[in-house]
Amino acid sequence: MLTQIRERATGWLAWVIVILITIPFALWGIQSYFGNPADIPVATVNGEEIPLYAYYNELSRRRQALLSQTGGNIDPAVLESPEMRNEVVQSMILTRLLVQYVHERDYRLSDQRLKRRIQSNPIFLNDGRFDPGLYRDLLRNSGYSIQSYESQERDSATVDQLNAALIDSSFVTESEINRLLSLQAQTRKTDYVIVPAERFASESGVSDEEAQQYYQDNLAEFEQPARARVDYIELGIDNLARAVEPTDAEISEVYEQTSGRYRQPETRKVSHILFAVEPDAGDRERADILAVAEGVLAEAQSGADFAELAKTHSDDPGSKGRGGDLGVVARGQMVEPFEVAVFDMTEDEIRGPVETRFGYHIIRLTELQEERQKPLEEVREEVAEEAGRAQAEALFVELSETFENLVFENPDSLTTAAAELGLEIRRTGWFTEQGGGQESEEDGGLTDQIQFRRAAFSEDVLNNDLNSAALALGFDRLVALRKNDYQEARTRTFDEVRDDIKERLQQQQSAQKAGELGDKLVTDLSGGEFDWAQMLEDQQLESQTLAEVRDLVPESLAKLGDAVFSQAAPEPEAAAYGGVFLDNGDYAVYALNEVVPGELENIDDTQRLLLRDQLLARDGDYVYRQMLQTIRQAAAVVIDRELVRDPDSVLEYGLQ
Repeated sequence: MLTQIRERATGWLAWVIVILITIPFALWGIQSYFGNPADIPVATVNGEEIPLYAYYNELSRRRQALLSQTGGNIDPAVLESPEMRNEVVQSMILTRLLVQYVHERDYRLSDQRLKRRIQSNPIFLNDGRFDPGLYRDLLRNSGYSIQSYESQERDSATVDQLNAALIDSSFVTESEINRLLSLQAQTRKTDYVIVPAERFASESGVSDEEAQQYYQDNLAEFEQPARARVDYIELGIDNLARAVEPTDAEISEVYEQTSGRYRQPETRKVSHILFAVEPDAGDRERADILAVAEGVLAEAQSGADFAELAKTHSDDPGSKGRGGDLGVVARGQMVEPFEVAVFDMTEDEIRGPVETRFGYHIIRLTELQEERQKPLEEVREEVAEEAGRAQAEALFVELSETFENLVFENPDSLTTAAAELGLEIRRTGWFTEQGGGQESEEDGGLTDQIQFRRAAFSEDVLNNDLNSAALALGFDRLVALRKNDYQEARTRTFDEVRDDIKERLQQQQSAQKAGELGDKLVTDLSGGEFDWAQMLEDQQLESQTLAEVRDLVPESLAKLGDAVFSQAAPEPEAAAYGGVFLDNGDYAVYALNEVVPGELENIDDTQRLLLRDQLLARDGDYVYRQMLQTIRQAAAVVIDRELVRDPDSVLEYGLQ
C-alpha cells in the first residue's frame, strides 16, 4: 500500500503526505537559519531554559494527536486557542521541574533498563522484534538524535519510577476496606409508586394568550440559525470495497500471503484442584499443604471423581463450583509452571502437585486440540473481504486525483464527476454550520464533520453557487458538495411554534400537579396520616419494588435510585419516605423499609484486592499531585508571554 501511494499519489494526497512529513524537518531545521532564533527561550524553570523550538515541537505533537484522535473532526480554532498553548507550556514546565527533582536526588535509570524500555516499544518492532534500522530512521525523521532521544527516555522513565514509588508508599487500613466493601455490598429494600403526570392532563389547559406570553418571554429559544441542504458525491474505500469482486486467484494469493493469521494454535482443555498457599507461609505450613495435595492426587489417580474432589478440596472459587474446569487454554495464558505441565501432558492424564505462586495444583488434561491451519474454504469470506479491501485502497489512490480534477474543472455541477466515476449524487437533510438539524440517515455522518459543514457555508458554495473543493475526510474518504437549498437565520413565528409551546406548558402543568400530590403523600405518610397500603387504595396506585442494588436500578429510574441510595437509613420497624421527579415528568414516591449492610464473608478476595488497589492508586495519586504542587510553588518560573501569545491566560494558569 505504501508503495502504491509513493508511485501514484501525485495530486492532493501527495501534498498532504509531503506536508505531514515536512513538519518535523521544518520545526527542527529552522535553527539552521537567521542565527538560530528557535533557541530563544519561551520559558525558564529554575534558571533552565525551554527553547522556542521545543515549545513548537510539543505544540505540533499535541495538535497532531488531537487530529488523530478526532479523525480531523475538530474546530481549527481549538488547535490555535490560547488554552491549548498555555496547556502545552504548563505541561513542559511541570515536566522540566520533575526532571530537575529526580536529578537533584540522583535518581537514575540503569543502562540495561533503558535498553529494555526502548527495545520493547512497539513502534520500534518489526515482526515482533526490535529493529535497530527502524529505530534510527524513525528518530531521524522525527528530528531526534539517538543521544537526545535516549536522554529524554531516561528522564521520562525515572519520573515514572518516582510516581510508582509514591503510589507504592501509600497504604490503606483493613478497617477502611471493610467499611467500603460493606457499603458497596449494601442492599436497600424499597417500595415505590409512580404518580403519572398524564393523570392530570385533562385538568391542564393552556390558552393562546398564555402561549403567546411564553413566546414573547422566550424569543431566543425560537431562533433558528441559518441552515443548508447540500448535494454531494463521495469516493471512499469502503464504498469501493463493496463494489470489488476479487477473483479466485487473487483470493488464493492473499491467503498465501497472510496464512499465519489463520493458524489455530494448540489448545488444551484442563481442570485443576488448587491448594492455596499464602506468600508468607512458613516451611512447615507449606509441607502440610503439600501432603494434603499429594493425598488428593492419589485419590484422583486411583479413579475417584475429579470434579467431586475439586468441589470438596479446591481453593479456587472461580472453578471449584464447575468441578475444577478451567475451560480451553492456549500458550501464554497461564503462569509458567502450570503451562509447562499442561503442555507436556497427554489426554486424560492427571499430574501434580505442580507448584506456582498461588499454591499447589493437581491438573487433569481433559481434551487436546493440536495446532491446525484453517483451510481457505473455511476462511474464504474473510480473505475475500481483505483482498477486496486491498484492491479498493489501490483504486482509491488511483482515482483520487481524477475526483479532485473533475470537481475543480466542472465547478457548476457534480454531474460530470459523478458520471465519469460512477458515483451517486446524494442529498443531506437540513443542518446548520454549528451542526445538528435533520440529518439524512444516508449521509454517513457527513454533517457531523466540521470540515464538511464549513465547506457548505463557505462563500464559494453558499453565494457563488460553486462546487466545494474535494474534501479529504481522513485518508479513506473524499467528498465534494454543492448547495441544494439555503434558509437565512430567523425567528420562527408564533404560528409555527404555537402547538409545541402549548404541549410543553401543558406537560409542565401536569408535572407540577403530580409533584404537588406526591409531596402531600410523602408528608402524610411521614406524619402517620395513613400507611402505605391505605395510600395505595385511596389513590389507586400500584406499588412496585425497586432493585436492592443501585447498579441494577434501570436508567429510567436513575433519579429515584439516587434519592433512595442517599436517603438516611430508617429507624427499626419503620420506613423513611421521600419523593422525586423522574426525567419524564412523573413523580415517584418511595418507602425505604430497610438498609441491609453488606456481609463481608460473602465478598471474595478478588473484590477485596481490587478495592485495595483502587484505594492505593487514589492515595498515591493524591500524594503525587501534592508533591507536584509543592515543587511548582517553590520554583522560579519565568515565561515570555509574548511568545505564548496570551499573557492574561498564562497568568490565570499561575505560570508567572
